[in-house]
Amino acid sequence: MQRGFSLSGIGLGLFLIGLGIAYMMDVSSGTHFLTAVFRFYPALPILLGLDFILAGTPQNRITGAPMRPEGWITTVIILITFGGLTATLVPRVLDHELKQIEGYAFPSDFHMRFPQKTIETRDDKFILPSGITTVRVENGFGELRVTMGTHSIVTATTELKSGSMRRRDLDSYLQQIQLLGEAQGSVYSIKLAHPDTKAHLSSLITADIDLEIPGGITVELSNSFGGIKVTEVHGNLNVKNSGGRIEIGKVTGDATVHNQFAQVSIGEISGNLSVTVSSGQIKINHVGKNLISRNDFGNLKAGEVLGDVTAVGKSGNMEIANVGGKVKVENNFGQVQLKNCRGPVTADISTGDLTIAMNQVKSPLDLNITFGSINLSLPKNAGFSLNADASFGSINSEFDINRYKKTSGESVRSDINGGGPLVKITVQNGSIRLKKNS
Repeated sequence: MQRGFSLSGIGLGLFLIGLGIAYMMDVSSGTHFLTAVFRFYPALPILLGLDFILAGTPQNRITGAPMRPEGWITTVIILITFGGLTATLVPRVLDHELKQIEGYAFPSDFHMRFPQKTIETRDDKFILPSGITTVRVENGFGELRVTMGTHSIVTATTELKSGSMRRRDLDSYLQQIQLLGEAQGSVYSIKLAHPDTKAHLSSLITADIDLEIPGGITVELSNSFGGIKVTEVHGNLNVKNSGGRIEIGKVTGDATVHNQFAQVSIGEISGNLSVTVSSGQIKINHVGKNLISRNDFGNLKAGEVLGDVTAVGKSGNMEIANVGGKVKVENNFGQVQLKNCRGPVTADISTGDLTIAMNQVKSPLDLNITFGSINLSLPKNAGFSLNADASFGSINSEFDINRYKKTSGESVRSDINGGGPLVKITVQNGSIRLKKNS
């Protein structure tokens, strides 16, 4: 019996493949391919309907195509269609009802679906008492922008925006919103306070806050939904954001950065830098001391680190260059590139290739990969002791080496150019390539 095919089954397969590819592109590049692919979900019920129509024609019994779709395919397509219709229609209905119903409470990030317009701008000044070493600023919804000020005064410009509240509700609510400053010991806290009686309306107001903060003190910034941009801080900086991009220009002290779902871009940190991101890219230009980076889903690119580097990732590529101290890299899935690292290097990678180019070999290297290949470029006159094992793969070298064949794979034990620091390479499934730099 000739087996027919299902148009909706083919369409569902292509749709799911597209969603998977789009999700990986979203995570690695910070773009919106996932949203674009999901817009094609209406094609699935169309193909499903064609299947049911064509399955009943006389030609189907002769040619075997197309056939009636299987039950699980129909169920999956119905669920996807229901989810797509819900995501499309519910925001439109609620947007209309919001204009009619007073006091409607949206989810905390729902205001971001609607166009925002400026409704009021305020200017505030906060004189810092003596003994203040830290200024802490908290915002809920909106942008938070900071640059360096002078003297011991914090100046703030708050731009309040809304796109969903009726004017009469807005006027009474705005009168009760305040940017408050309070000293608690050595910490001066600045926070946008909303009235407790109508706390459910706070998500419908966004506040873009621009601050000038004097140098010589620690700056702590916190935001929930919206970007954080720091132009310059003379002192230490701590930044935490739940949903929004973080951009940092120049910090003369240490910096600690936490972000959930967006990119982190950092210019120049004179001290130590610790950055943690759940899902999003990390881009770093210069770190004067040590760098600690942790990223679950997203790429890391570091241009120059004068101290040590510790980089831990779960899924994403890493590109690290010009490191003056030790390098320790751990990654589950992704490509890793290291260039011009002058200190010891330790790398543990589960799945992905490792490419290293070094201008000198004065410290040991310990490189381990489970699935992937290692490409190592070293100066042609460098002296080092090579200990390499490829369990299921080959070893290719432009240096003169003593090769040992095993039952599976190859091993090398050689002193290159008279020997020197230990270069230990272990690959379970993959190849090892050693090249000479000019």
